[in-house]
Amino acid sequence: MKLFEACLAVVILSGCQSTGYVKSDAAAWHLESTANTLNAEGASLDGSLAALNDLTTNPSRDLRVQFGRFSEAVDKLSSLSSRASGNFESLRKRGAAYFETWNKELLKMNDDQIRQASADRKAQVSSQFESAMGRYRDSQSALTPLIRYLQDIRKALSTDLTIAGVHAANVPVQNANQTAAGVKQNLAQAAGDLNSLGGAMSFMTANPSK
Repeated sequence: MKLFEACLAVVILSGCQSTGYVKSDAAAWHLESTANTLNAEGASLDGSLAALNDLTTNPSRDLRVQFGRFSEAVDKLSSLSSRASGNFESLRKRGAAYFETWNKELLKMNDDQIRQASADRKAQVSSQFESAMGRYRDSQSALTPLIRYLQDIRKALSTDLTIAGVHAANVPVQNANQTAAGVKQNLAQAAGDLNSLGGAMSFMTANPSK
């Protein structure tokens, strides 16, 4: 194992080889890392709504405490969203670099049957990559306006943090809860796609043969 890790480090750090599977595994790692971020977004969205619902359905004597929890949760969600959105272009570039390497290797192959089999496999992986990236993009496009909506609720409550102000937010809160159901589903599906693709693109197998 140590020998394998040392050899892999040499390949990556020295730059002496441009082995396609190294680029593939690098892309796989970032795919799985981004999937974790999307899962964290879903959990953070749940936390934001839980804090908001607690404030509006079970207001305490001091509304500032509950409002503070809601405000912090929204800030965390916004930060995760910025990170996830920022990863999109980086992932696309890594994918493009990998498929470009694959194309170059195809041109070097002499046997038509081997080249065609590899080309078919590349088309399959490329299609999966584009599908996963599309769902990833859509999940963020759906989340962004919901975050802004929660931020608007926060602005309204920060101006009128009273029982009457909390009651006035009931309808917007209901709207946020209804919208969140679809957004959470999109995030979960996107994370699942990225995770599956990451596993498929990695040279580390889940069940290595003995």
